Amino acid sequence: MRFRILLVLIYLRLRWLSNNNAKFQRKIAGQDLSISIGFIDDDRGRYFVIKGGSITSSIGTVDSSDLHIRFSSAAYGYTLLTKATKNPMAFAKGMNSRNIQLVGHMHHIFWFAEVSRYLPLRQKKSKNKRSLHNNSSLSSFK
Repeated sequence: MRFRILLVLIYLRLRWLSNNNAKFQRKIAGQDLSISIGFIDDDRGRYFVIKGGSITSSIGTVDSSDLHIRFSSAAYGYTLLTKATKNPMAFAKGMNSRNIQLVGHMHHIFWFAEVSRYLPLRQKKSKNKRSLHNNSSLSSFK
């Protein structure tokens, strides 16, 4: 269930980026491809279509996708997708252990890897939080 929710959140984030982030808009401009993310042993998952600078998504996987990303299990897929931006070698390790299958042209795989760095939400520290962390009177609580 968490994996399916994560895929919907990825879609919402991609759609938000396509409307609000100029760098991301340049990355998807002129792209015409589909990406299926799912499981090795069945058709559960989600597919994404990038066309004309916009992104759509639907439930399921499509055999004719340009790029297939398949995981051995929902738990493994969830863990990898949430940690992959912090550890770029995680996909390579997963492929070596046969927990991930990437099927598609290499330029689509590299394009997806480049675009995936836009997925995590960036949290900005507020000035109040910074001043609390730097307050010497609170250092005794550490």
